[in-house]
Amino acid sequence: MNIDGKKNSLELPRRDLRGLHEARTGDIPFEQPSVGFITLKDKIETSSDVSSVDLEDALVSKDPNIKINELECFALMRMLLKRTEAEREMFKGQAILDGLTGVLNRRGLDQELNEVKERLKHTKEGVEKRKSHPGHVLFFIVDVNDFKKINDTYGHDKGDEALKLVASCLKEEAIERGGKAARVGGDEFAILEESSVGCTTTEAQVISSRIEEKINSLLFVLDDDGKEVRFTVSIGGAVLNSGEDRTIDQLKKEADTAMYKRKSR
Repeated sequence: MNIDGKKNSLELPRRDLRGLHEARTGDIPFEQPSVGFITLKDKIETSSDVSSVDLEDALVSKDPNIKINELECFALMRMLLKRTEAEREMFKGQAILDGLTGVLNRRGLDQELNEVKERLKHTKEGVEKRKSHPGHVLFFIVDVNDFKKINDTYGHDKGDEALKLVASCLKEEAIERGGKAARVGGDEFAILEESSVGCTTTEAQVISSRIEEKINSLLFVLDDDGKEVRFTVSIGGAVLNSGEDRTIDQLKKEADTAMYKRKSR
């Protein structure tokens, strides 16, 4: 189609990539855009925030001021593919995060635990992996005490505030030791850590008690009158040292049992 009077110029109809095929097969010759026209690449590079959808829209734009040549066409298509891949990775990351608190969700935690299982396998490959990854796993289960009472008394908005506060404290605590925090579901959370120093179950329980006391001193939300509504968590911990004949599932059950013992004090 003639845009500026030149026989070999091309306008790409929106959502119609037939012209791209014609360009690739040589049915339509291309030339550099005339002076006074901006290239598609220029238009995209001057935009500070262009998604793959925006890029596709630009690629098939009907703007008469945008003209492309063959090299630009395929360069931009490659750019589109790269941006689509980047967005796919972004959505993949979002799929393992809890929407309310921002920490890992159950899927994200399971993914981390599966990776831990691989590193702890008693195979040659596992031994090689453990050279660069610590082989001692600490796992903590965290439960908000009387959370239903918070919801029933102060409303679900305050309950959500409480959950976000717990998650923030746990995340900070986990990051200090290179671990990760997760929301397992409802008012239950977890911390997963790997350590280069082995420890006993008793020592793991001492660590969980210290974390519990630290976090409990920080937890409160404000009611509608601006008064502090304090609440607490119970934490149970367990450890799996390299070489032990136990599974990750057993580790989780031990931490859960320890948590309920703390809660029943």
